Amino acid sequence: MTKKLSIVIIALMAIVFFGCGEKDPVALCREAAEKGDANAQYELCIRHEKGDGVEKNLEEAIKWCHKAVEQGHSKALDWYQSTAESGNVQVQYNLAGCYYNGIGVAVDHYAAIKWYRKAAENGHIEAQYYLGCCYYSSNRVPKNHAQSVKYWTMAADQGYLPAQHDLAWCHFRGTGTKQNYTKAMKYWKMAADQGYVKAQHAIADCYYNGTGVKKDYKRAVEWYRQAAELKYPNSQDALGLCYLYGHGVEKDITQAMEWMFKAADQGFAKAQYDIGWCYFETGDQQEAWNWFTKAAQNGYARAQYDIGLCYQYGFIVEKDRYTAFNNYRKAAEMGYAPAQYRVGNCYNKGIGCNKDESEAFSWYLKAAKKGYEPAQTAVGYCYQLGDGVTQNRTEALRWFRRASKQKSIDENEELKRFKAKK
Repeated sequence: MTKKLSIVIIALMAIVFFGCGEKDPVALCREAAEKGDANAQYELCIRHEKGDGVEKNLEEAIKWCHKAVEQGHSKALDWYQSTAESGNVQVQYNLAGCYYNGIGVAVDHYAAIKWYRKAAENGHIEAQYYLGCCYYSSNRVPKNHAQSVKYWTMAADQGYLPAQHDLAWCHFRGTGTKQNYTKAMKYWKMAADQGYVKAQHAIADCYYNGTGVKKDYKRAVEWYRQAAELKYPNSQDALGLCYLYGHGVEKDITQAMEWMFKAADQGFAKAQYDIGWCYFETGDQQEAWNWFTKAAQNGYARAQYDIGLCYQYGFIVEKDRYTAFNNYRKAAEMGYAPAQYRVGNCYNKGIGCNKDESEAFSWYLKAAKKGYEPAQTAVGYCYQLGDGVTQNRTEALRWFRRASKQKSIDENEELKRFKAKK
């Protein structure tokens, strides 16, 4: 081996074992960006925008800029603003989301609407949908349901499933447009045929309740089953109830509970509550109590209310008026009208709490405003007698009339269910 060749080999070995110098600056930048360094993320954005040491790629530039904006990087936000102003639809949409959710900037729903509208008018489907959402439910800008319908229609007609579903509800309820069950079913069917489970469930509910279509339990079961097999917990529970009551299928409590358990295993509190009633009806009160408690702990107000009934009247557990009141109060604070009415009764009669007619009236009124007929009648009596409120016979008559227009509600319905098995 010649001396010259030996030197070459040694040099090559040195390269292998000791490296060939410093890392490429772009590689270092990317490594830092991937670790969350906002300055590096912004630098990668600019590099991709200009093709500096990397492939020129605006999508990559936008991606890295967004990551930097999320961390409040001011230069990245300036780049976003400038790019949005120049007409980039995706950045307009992204920037709207930042303003709506307060990502890297202060929450500003007016700015969000501005950028959603620009992107929507440039044909961005998701921007059309979320602009409709802003007008429908934002608590920071005036609601405009007609505008929601306008933009959801744009997105729905381009095949955006959530828009089809929400637009269907507008037509179904007459929100922002004239009530039209045919159009509601049209848009639900569009979404349902593409496997959108919420739409499938809505169609099932229509057939089950006979709302907008002729009542048909069998067709309801068909649609519930489609969504249930796609693991939608609401439909799994509803299908279970169909089996429990024999609606559209043969009555089968085993199948009923099998479907309810599928929903309950996903944390669906209503299914946990319904399982409780299945156990109660079959005589296993301890298991019923366990499931009622689980549903209440998961925020299901009706379960919390029923636990209150159990404590007040001594079903499953020993009577305890104070614990009954506390459970009614928890359910009432979740907005459950029957519980609000019960809390009113507790304050009116001093059940588990100090008697307080003013508090009683306040809770009756909360439930009455939700359309709960027993509470509307109670409010009427409060005004008539001056209990907890200044006597006002005109207001009393108004609330009595409102109550008379409601479907009569038996506020003791669940109480009767408990008594039937006592």
